[in-house]
Parts: sequence; structure tokens; C-alpha cells
Amino acid sequence: MVQVTGNRRLGLKVAGWGGLAVVGGVVWWWILRPLVLYGRQPDAFNLILVVMVGWSIVASSWQVLELGEAPGPPRSWTCSELARPVRVVVPDTPVSQGS
Repeated sequence: MVQVTGNRRLGLKVAGWGGLAVVGGVVWWWILRPLVLYGRQPDAFNLILVVMVGWSIVASSWQVLELGEAPGPPRSWTCSELARPVRVVVPDTPVSQGS
């Protein structure tokens, strides 16, 4: 698509949606079609293969299409924000009186 339009972004979008369409077709053909049309359970091998291949294609397409929330930079935590004071009690103190 990049060569057709000269727009790299459009080419990536088309490739992302194409990847999702391919995974949808594969799921239909090897998982849903036997289940819906023929009333039989899909083979375990087909199920594992579809999950393994589909997972990587969907993850790549999802990233290209920017469908997930982009995580911001990790928040910096300080020890004072994470630490809580503890209270030392004798071993036979009931839990209800420990706090």
C-alpha cells in the first residue's frame, strides 16, 4: 500500500487490519467452522496452532493499529510512600487486637 499511495502510515494501517482479518479467517476455518457447521469439537492440534500463530499476528497488528492504551512512563515510588509503620506485638495477641 505504501507504493500505491506513498503513505507509510496508511500502509501500516492496512497491514494491521489485514492481519486481524487473516486471524479471523483462520479462527473461523479451523475452530468455529467444525464446531458450528459440523457439530464436532476442533482438534487440539488445530486449537494450539491457531492460538500460537494468531497470538503473534494479533499482538503485532494491535501494536501497529495502536488499539491498546500506550503506557506512560513508570511512576517513581519513594520508600516513604511504600513503607508503613509496623507494630510489634507478643505472639499470643489475637489478630483483632493487633492493629
